[in-house]
Amino acid sequence: MKIANVTKEFSVSSQPRISDLIHIKKMGFNSLICNRPDGEESTQNSFREINLAAEKSGIELGYLPIKNTLDSSNKANQFKDLLDTLKPPILAYCRTGNRSMALWCHSQEKQRSYDSILVLSHKAGNNMETVVNAMIRASKSK
Repeated sequence: MKIANVTKEFSVSSQPRISDLIHIKKMGFNSLICNRPDGEESTQNSFREINLAAEKSGIELGYLPIKNTLDSSNKANQFKDLLDTLKPPILAYCRTGNRSMALWCHSQEKQRSYDSILVLSHKAGNNMETVVNAMIRASKSK
């Protein structure tokens, strides 16, 4: 599991294993957001399994599964609500971290400039240029 720090209070990663949760807590994360639907792969832990282990580790958990980055604009407000509700720092995950990163980009549209969103995502090792360009196009068509 590779963790990419986006801001001081938000990071993304691939899906953690149950055994990773104690390490995640020791790293200082207080909350997780699961953006991965159950059943994508036969070997992945279910949300229920992650939730039980997270509770035992003292980590809050939010659940907002999305199937692809195209869903991210539709769920940006729900993601923002989780960011505002859960105790930071927060680690969001999906299979690779890309869906979580796309959700974060969309959720920041009202607070940050497009350039800032793009720079922060690049610094975290995620190329969100396509996502940010779609956000810009959508804002111009409103």
